[in-house]
Amino acid sequence: MHKQLPASYLKIILAFLWLLVSGTVWSQADEIRPAILVMPNTFSPNNDGVNDRFTAVSIERVFNPQIFIFDRWGEQLYYSVDLTAGWDGRFEGEDCPPGHYAWFVLYENEGFEDRKQGGFLFLNR
Repeated sequence: MHKQLPASYLKIILAFLWLLVSGTVWSQADEIRPAILVMPNTFSPNNDGVNDRFTAVSIERVFNPQIFIFDRWGEQLYYSVDLTAGWDGRFEGEDCPPGHYAWFVLYENEGFEDRKQGGFLFLNR
């Protein structure tokens, strides 16, 4: 004669088997790793070869980015879908004055969820 499992154990085993079959068991491999986007807070577009463009310092798992840069009055000065191209501190062919500007990046993470990140930068001439 064999010993039977208590009904509560049987329910747990059946629930686990159902999860396995349905594909809803969570695993470490299913985890969405966070995107990493690091932007500087200052740059100096003076053609000395150092920090001449406002560009991302570190980019990982950032997809379909769009970067916007605005002056203190909210006028859009720059837009790009390439975070590595960088803003040269110019608007309509003219140098922007030294000062504070706002930046905003819209992107998707590796789970294709919309994300946004923003901050301020100081343009130093």
